[in-house]
Amino acid sequence: MGDVGRLFLLLVIVGCGAPEELPPPPGDDPGTVEIEPLEDPVRIAGSGVFFAPAGAPIDHVTRLAWDVEDRWLDDFTGGFAVLDCDGDGDLDLLFTSGDGEHSLHRNAGDATFERVDDAGVAFPGDATASASVADFDNDGDSDVLLLVQFGPNRLLVNDGACRFEDQADALGLHDAHRSLHATWVDLDRDGQLDLYLTNWASAVGEDQPDVPADPHPDRLWLRSPDGGFVDATDQLLADTAEAFGMVSGFLDVPADGDFELIQTNDRGGLFVGNRLFDNLGPDADGRLQWEDVTEARGFVSDPDGMGLAFGDIDGDGHVDIFNSGNFETVFRNLGDGSFVDVGLAAGLDSPDPTSLSWGGSLLDVDADGALDLVFVRSSFWDLGPDFPPQYEDVARFFRNTNGSPELVAQTLQGTPLGGEANWRAAAVADLNGDGFEDLVISVVEEAPRIALTNPPDGGYVVQVELVGTLSNRDGRGSVVELETPSGTQLRWPGAVEAYSTGTPATVAFGVGSASSVGPLRVQWPSGQVQEVATVPAGSRVVLVEPSGAL
Repeated sequence: MGDVGRLFLLLVIVGCGAPEELPPPPGDDPGTVEIEPLEDPVRIAGSGVFFAPAGAPIDHVTRLAWDVEDRWLDDFTGGFAVLDCDGDGDLDLLFTSGDGEHSLHRNAGDATFERVDDAGVAFPGDATASASVADFDNDGDSDVLLLVQFGPNRLLVNDGACRFEDQADALGLHDAHRSLHATWVDLDRDGQLDLYLTNWASAVGEDQPDVPADPHPDRLWLRSPDGGFVDATDQLLADTAEAFGMVSGFLDVPADGDFELIQTNDRGGLFVGNRLFDNLGPDADGRLQWEDVTEARGFVSDPDGMGLAFGDIDGDGHVDIFNSGNFETVFRNLGDGSFVDVGLAAGLDSPDPTSLSWGGSLLDVDADGALDLVFVRSSFWDLGPDFPPQYEDVARFFRNTNGSPELVAQTLQGTPLGGEANWRAAAVADLNGDGFEDLVISVVEEAPRIALTNPPDGGYVVQVELVGTLSNRDGRGSVVELETPSGTQLRWPGAVEAYSTGTPATVAFGVGSASSVGPLRVQWPSGQVQEVATVPAGSRVVLVEPSGAL
């Protein structure tokens, strides 16, 4: 076990014989590992990369909140949350609506869903843009944050049985700006998740509707010892208040123990483009310190930025960044925390000022160990909801050629994503329990769409879920590493969410036809390191963080 050889584990293999117990050294809590087989994949011959699940469409329509005096109000809608709200192991879905009611849909386990009408999530009248998911109170169930335009955001605390209560006001979480995205991160590594809100701008009553009014400041909320939130926005640099923020994420890029802030911003050509802020650690008074290193690190893009996704796209062991917006690009990590734009070299399309991509995610559809790319495009609703066809565009999928820097475009015709639509938010999560990550995509003025990944014969994955003890319960901010036949793969659970969405911090690794892989290692935010020598392919691994001194 190398450097962590003194970390003994209680290994529980569910359904695979009697558990093996190893006595921990005195004073140490070794944590636990549970390994259970995943559901057998459903493979549909001739369907291509994705297929539609059985059952009726989801009973929800994402309505526009359109206002002639606020021509951007409709743009920011379609957010949703993916969560296991009742703890049964199946991922449920909560969809928002800019106009109308939000709705919760419970998963039967096979990616078919039934609407739940008494969950306490409807909030008719809220112009909600986005949803976010985290177990912010460390009680073992997922909570939901709803981001409302020009109204107080709602922090919905889950009772563990899919019933929610808004406790934002009681917990001190006051923000009535136009919030579009939320990121949960433990900045001070105290085991409690802090909250970063990415805010856009005012736009009501504009005399010049093509140029928004004042940018709204981003907000930083730190958890207090009493369980509430304390506004720490004054510990951010001014650029975060001057930008039209869309999506933010946190990564320990140079691996120095501090989380850097990475942002994509709208209206970059007029105001502030992408930003990368180096976290310098706390000052003598414990206040956060930041330095703008955007140009120094090469993370420069001025067109309208919309979404972010983090992953090791080229397989060199360093996290790369996908950026959606007026055009899509990939920022390749050079290994020292600096980046270079390789979008065209990687095979993405040439910039097109008439298109706009929103949600985008990385996933391994064929279990070959290389991250593939999917994103959706659609235009602004400049003339309102009476002319929807002119805003339609396509969903795009790019297959990673496994070891080559080139991404190869694939057609999506004939799949649930074929053809044009008014796409908005897109995220990945395992909806049918086979470990392969599937797609959930919202469509403006239509029902959401689900596309299940169609795994190749002989391809397997390993799914990893973290349960923090010293660290936050979700394990957000951890680094998960798995040795596989295709090389060392890394994941950064919860480091960023796709535009307008919230998903669990569970991660998946494609391992090809291997029967077992390993070692599996986790570097927890607390500094604890946990390792499992081998894990079987086609399994789900739950790692509970050691809580004792090592």
